[in-house]
Amino acid sequence: MRRSYSFVGLYSHDPKTNLRDHLFMYKPSDCPEGRIETNFSFPYFDFDKKNLFSRCLGYWAVYLEAGRIVHSTCLRTNPDWMYNMKNIIGDMTFNCLMIPGTHNSGCYSKYNPLKDTVYEKYVYTQEESIFNQLVYGIRCIDLRVWHEGSVSIPSKIQITHDRHRMGLPSLTDVLQDVKDFINATKEIVIIDIHRQLTGMFNPQPLQKWQHKDIVDLVKITFGKYLIEHKYSELPLKFLWKMDKRVLVTYKYENYDLIDSAFSLAVHHWWAGAQNVDYLHEYLLNKACSNPYYPTAAVAVLTASKWMPVIDPTMSLRKMAEKVNYPINKWFRNELSCSNIILTDYFQGNNLIEIAIEANKNASRCLDAFHYYYYQMSDLAKEPLEMYPFD
Repeated sequence: MRRSYSFVGLYSHDPKTNLRDHLFMYKPSDCPEGRIETNFSFPYFDFDKKNLFSRCLGYWAVYLEAGRIVHSTCLRTNPDWMYNMKNIIGDMTFNCLMIPGTHNSGCYSKYNPLKDTVYEKYVYTQEESIFNQLVYGIRCIDLRVWHEGSVSIPSKIQITHDRHRMGLPSLTDVLQDVKDFINATKEIVIIDIHRQLTGMFNPQPLQKWQHKDIVDLVKITFGKYLIEHKYSELPLKFLWKMDKRVLVTYKYENYDLIDSAFSLAVHHWWAGAQNVDYLHEYLLNKACSNPYYPTAAVAVLTASKWMPVIDPTMSLRKMAEKVNYPINKWFRNELSCSNIILTDYFQGNNLIEIAIEANKNASRCLDAFHYYYYQMSDLAKEPLEMYPFD
């Protein structure tokens, strides 16, 4: 009797139309760690702002048993996953969602192995532009901002990674990417301005006028789309009715509210971990501990200051490779109660699809808690006609 083996394969066409001509095929037993690395590189795409829709991008993975497809999936865009789920998540608030995000989102550059210097290895955390990140399905953008600090000429405000900002985009460019995406879709995006620095060489806190420069730039860019602080605890269906779709959170001194158009900072659960086991243990203890306001599980490994000397072959990209595979399992199972999740090189994990599935189950917040949370908020004290209820 012929034995029917299971196989995992990669295709450059939909295997449902043709099971032949695969790029490669493996037995699951040949990859006991649960992953296979191929020699195929995923291309970069310039997405058309006027034609965004969910689609496969040329690569399919398939699981076969006895020559029949058991499961098939493709690398795809997800530019409209939130609005497509509005009937499921419309009654939920931000703190009740699992939201895929990127860590140091503005620190992006296309990979070039010929220019992989120490600077590139430890400054860049993403490969895709902000616009592309959003098209793929990311919905929280984590930004660190550097204000040049000049009072005599218009000040330059740009993205930074700690004190390193050479080659990084301006804040204007990043915000315009978000606005282009918002104009092309009906999605809701969180922009978490988590740190603001100034100074020529040594990072310093911003002065009030410098904070105002950043606030004014954000408000001018997004205008009516901004979700003011007083609306930030409303269920998503009301935000969609008011066409308010950009929530900006801002880390300010003493956690005060810097402007009524912004919300309080997202709390980051950051372990500063150099190994996967410690990161896992930390997130198990922290990531689901407070469902009352938005929090971010920073699911990344952090380089020590001596790492470039101790191991010249290491980089943030390689550290992301170590953690991006196991976090799929964590957030699908014991950490499915997490809120925002920030990762490096997000295309190395499957957290966008995991978040979409988790939100279908609405597992983060109990209905009773959600009802109480909304009813007891300050918004409930205002006249109902203030909001476009059904």
